[in-house]
Amino acid sequence: MSTYPLKEQSDFVPELIGEVTPTQHIVCGGMGGSALHAKVLRPLFPEKHLVIHADYGLPKNAPSDALYIATSYSGETEETLSFFKEARSRGYVTAVIASGGTLLNEAKEQNIPYIEIPAGVEPRDAFLVLVKSLLVLLGEHAHLAEWSAHTAVQDEVHEAATALADALENRIPLLYTSTQNEALGYLAKITLNETAKVPAFSNVFPELNHNEMQGLDPLGKTAPLSDSLAVVLFKDATDHAGIQKRMQAAEEVFTKRNILVVPIQLPERTPEYKTLWSLMLVREAAHVLADRYGVESDTTPLIAEFKKLL
Repeated sequence: MSTYPLKEQSDFVPELIGEVTPTQHIVCGGMGGSALHAKVLRPLFPEKHLVIHADYGLPKNAPSDALYIATSYSGETEETLSFFKEARSRGYVTAVIASGGTLLNEAKEQNIPYIEIPAGVEPRDAFLVLVKSLLVLLGEHAHLAEWSAHTAVQDEVHEAATALADALENRIPLLYTSTQNEALGYLAKITLNETAKVPAFSNVFPELNHNEMQGLDPLGKTAPLSDSLAVVLFKDATDHAGIQKRMQAAEEVFTKRNILVVPIQLPERTPEYKTLWSLMLVREAAHVLADRYGVESDTTPLIAEFKKLL
């Protein structure tokens, strides 16, 4: 598989085959990179009741009046196929986003509304395509332009991405955000996992202050465990004042204990721009790390081997 350039993703115009009546209740079934679009768009449309289901079947108490959107980049994701088939068996209104595979074939055969997306890359590298496809199914066509206007963002983050790669080299990233930016931390996590082939973990303020941060305290025999960590703080001027205060305090206590802290100030722009900026920042840093580690950035061999066993 190869990388899908941001410019081509920005130019992509989703074509919905079939009709979908916009609704305020949506259940999105998808795994990994095929759930990112829903994670990112959910906080941008608080008036919609958007549930993300990353599992087999349907969520408990699944509403009968919701739109069930099954997203699988390959069209072969086992859990998403289960989600799709269960929704269909119950007679729920269903739609599909896929590049091919069983999921897209069944949508076509059963006259289920679908959006066919370009094939040939990893789901994380089709992020914009998935976002814009979901916007169409949500009936939010007016927002498509906001996800197509930032093709120069890659040049803007180049220097910062190299600096981030320098800081993260030979370390395990802990990606910390506010709750409102949780999707950005998760996006960074899976990009580093799959592209750079490194352990990486994400969490949010204020929850992590009540548990996880204590595990970073280098005390006694646990001290060496913290040596390889890098705490990446995604700071946002629009975060609640309490969250900003907590991030500053966390940076102080971590630094005092010689834990590497890498602060990243998000641009004071629209939520769409912040997402694209974060995506390109971590994406480029992950590719730099992959080169330094001598690993193939575009493939996921361990996941492929695991899927074969299923």
